[in-house]
Amino acid sequence: MHRRRVLSLIGAVGLSMSVSMSGCLSSEPGDAESKEANASSPESVKNPAQTASHSPSSNSTADRTEQRRFQLSVGQTAYLSTGTVSVTDPTVQGSAFGTDEIRLFLMREPTQQFVVVEIKGTLEVSPAAFALRRDGQVPVPPSDPRYIAPVIRACSASCIGIPVETRPTDSAAIVYQPSESAGVRAAWSLDADTVRRLSVQPTCQLRKAQVTESDGNVALRLTVANVSPRDAGFRAVVRPAYVADVSEPIGFPVPEGQTVTQTVVPSEIQVYDPEEATFTRPVTEDTRFFTIGSEWPCTTSGRSQMYSLSRDMSPGTQHDTIRDHITHSSHIRCFESLFRIQFEHCTWFMTRFRPQRPFEQN
Repeated sequence: MHRRRVLSLIGAVGLSMSVSMSGCLSSEPGDAESKEANASSPESVKNPAQTASHSPSSNSTADRTEQRRFQLSVGQTAYLSTGTVSVTDPTVQGSAFGTDEIRLFLMREPTQQFVVVEIKGTLEVSPAAFALRRDGQVPVPPSDPRYIAPVIRACSASCIGIPVETRPTDSAAIVYQPSESAGVRAAWSLDADTVRRLSVQPTCQLRKAQVTESDGNVALRLTVANVSPRDAGFRAVVRPAYVADVSEPIGFPVPEGQTVTQTVVPSEIQVYDPEEATFTRPVTEDTRFFTIGSEWPCTTSGRSQMYSLSRDMSPGTQHDTIRDHITHSSHIRCFESLFRIQFEHCTWFMTRFRPQRPFEQN
């Protein structure tokens, strides 16, 4: 009887072992599928902090997961509750053209550079929401980032420039911080070569500048030397002398240790005759604002047209006819400059071109 009972117990144990072992073997493929699905799930990639919040781990572990979520490489996208944002194509420049959608201005300081990046994504962001974190520290108050006009470099999306001091740095990242109270929401680490450039100020010297002619147009021939131990870019502004609020940006790269001669043809100075155009201010190796003018601030053909018009006018000429001729003339700038400079010799312009009042008789 005892023998029969022992055999029955052994059979029961063997049955239970086989059932439990078969259960383990059958659940193994399911676990592998589950892990693979979780690894490839967009939610698990985009929201690791969400996964951590449901786990029984401590708050410090959740904080570390949150931090890892926002430590990105340049080009990666941050997925935030309000949208997406990414930082791409960083360059470190010694100067930059800032723009406020109304005017364009050259930004350049002897001990300052600009980290210029493209901003992409679905978020409507302001340049002020970005800053450069150096060695783990974000400057307070932050610098004054601005939208940048792409001169020398290209921008396939909105480019912003972050002003930074030129000094050695061990590590750096571009951070997205919508407000000081919100804290850093995402950070893009810069590579070692970009970080190295933060410590070296690019320096260009203007060796020679000449107003010349190129295919019948007024052109500038500039010779620039790079005297710094890194690649640089020469950026400058060209202005016509006849008006103060018109300017045009120019620029070209100057590789490390090289001297480059470049001819540029700014459109805003084409009102002048190439044979008579000249610099109206002294030019030095540090000049970045070129003002172009001439004794006669218009082309030869423009002067001929204006003089022909003045000779053909008679006291009975209709004012509307004169105004229409000037309005549709390609030499309107020539006329404005002639009127301004030769005012004391051309007082008859005031009567001939004065708008006719209803009560005046021809």
